[in-house]
Amino acid sequence: MASGISLYTALPCRTQFAALGGFLLPVLLREAVEQERGRVEDLEDQDDELREEEPAILCRACSHIITAGDQQIEVAGSHRHTFFNPVGIVYELGCFARAPGCSLAGESSAEFSWFAGYLWRIALCGQCGIHLGWRFQSAEISFYGLILSHLQSGGK
Repeated sequence: MASGISLYTALPCRTQFAALGGFLLPVLLREAVEQERGRVEDLEDQDDELREEEPAILCRACSHIITAGDQQIEVAGSHRHTFFNPVGIVYELGCFARAPGCSLAGESSAEFSWFAGYLWRIALCGQCGIHLGWRFQSAEISFYGLILSHLQSGGK
């Protein structure tokens, strides 16, 4: 850095600091941490809702609650579908109305959609981040197509 300029004075928000958990953090970072805490609390609330519904369906990698058995739906006449992607990987999907244990990644896309008229986004486990499937969205409905081999039953 140039003479007479410190890193501290180069910070655009150098006077906007706040205490959080015993640490001084820039206000914008503190707000981001608080928003993430709110998102985690929302996910915990969704987990509580799903715990009341039986049977739970869990991420096979980390046992995070993804959805419940009563969320299984039929799309195009079936709950189960087998597809392959453009590079030849075969997936067996189950369709679910809700999967609050998932987080979504990437932008919506219509390319290579397995369901005509639907856009898709990648669905990841909200806890460990493993790829669990896709969320499909049309003008009227949305649902999750989850990779069945990446899920396990949580029992009663």
